Amino acid sequence: MIKRLIRATQLMLAIILVLTGSCKEKAYAAEENNPQVTLSIYHKDGSVTIIGANRHSDEINEHNSKIYDKEQTRGSTAPSEEKNIAGHPYYYTIVGMHHYVYSDYYFSPDSNGCLAISTDTLDSSGDQIRIILYRKRFLLGPEEMSVWVTDPQAIQGLGYSNLSTSDYYFFKFETLSTLTEVNGYGYIHHPGDSIPTP
Repeated sequence: MIKRLIRATQLMLAIILVLTGSCKEKAYAAEENNPQVTLSIYHKDGSVTIIGANRHSDEINEHNSKIYDKEQTRGSTAPSEEKNIAGHPYYYTIVGMHHYVYSDYYFSPDSNGCLAISTDTLDSSGDQIRIILYRKRFLLGPEEMSVWVTDPQAIQGLGYSNLSTSDYYFFKFETLSTLTEVNGYGYIHHPGDSIPTP
């Protein structure tokens, strides 16, 4: 089989909290016969909440309309290019989002199957938003792996483990109401990579 598309770039957001060691040490290691994604919520007080597999496939392709009202650096469709974030966290921005937006790129997890995203610098005026992690599938379309609904400033970020190291992943940000506006920035990165100051 032909190798997957050029492995040049990876997904988008990264967690400001710099993690040390394997993210599988911070979350549970899945049994071989149960490789479901584990979600870690990094709280501002330094604590971590571990959630088991968090899948909601009924929300895939839920919206098909205009994604934002202002100029925006993210896309209205799933990304078609990879971004390599190994040692180089990806800085993302969201400007004037009222509906939903995808990351510009898809990303590979680290060698332990981990990926992280920072959220505490996204401003939604206290409203909750959905942060959805998808697995890129080149022939079948994206597969929803995890959905978390939160006020992005209420937590420091999200960490994902038990991801396949041979697959690519990307993010979707979605408001629960078109009255909500989201602005801000963050990082997508591998746990343990240092996060630059923008």
